[in-house]
Amino acid sequence: MKNIKKLLCIVLALISVFAFNACGKNGTTEEFPPAEKLHLPTLFDDYYSNHLAADEKYIGNRYRVTTKFDNASEEYVVAGHYQYYPNNRHIDDEVWVDFNLKYIKNQRDAVLGFSEGDSIVFEGTLTRADVYFYDLAFEDVVFIK
Repeated sequence: MKNIKKLLCIVLALISVFAFNACGKNGTTEEFPPAEKLHLPTLFDDYYSNHLAADEKYIGNRYRVTTKFDNASEEYVVAGHYQYYPNNRHIDDEVWVDFNLKYIKNQRDAVLGFSEGDSIVFEGTLTRADVYFYDLAFEDVVFIK
């Protein structure tokens, strides 16, 4: 009976390991390419100049962003901040930029530690840029602090 229990435990452990690896990303930053700092004025200028070309340039790339935490759900964090754009031909002097962040599962504990208004730094893959509403969406988000 003891041998059957041991064997059952080993089989269950192996199944867990294979299932974990088959699911893809386990939430470590080593799995992602290096992130570059996202310069919002340049991004918005590029989108206003040629939306299609800007999509080709930005979508699918990984960026590091500093912003303010607003709220969270089981899969997403909503963040944002005022961005000042002096002398920009397309944008008023100051706009609110929204970030919709789909974070990876192992980041939940970090999210639980955030409070409204906290400064957060994240790395994520840009999936959508709506420059007319100043709304950017990221996935595979990892919080740096």
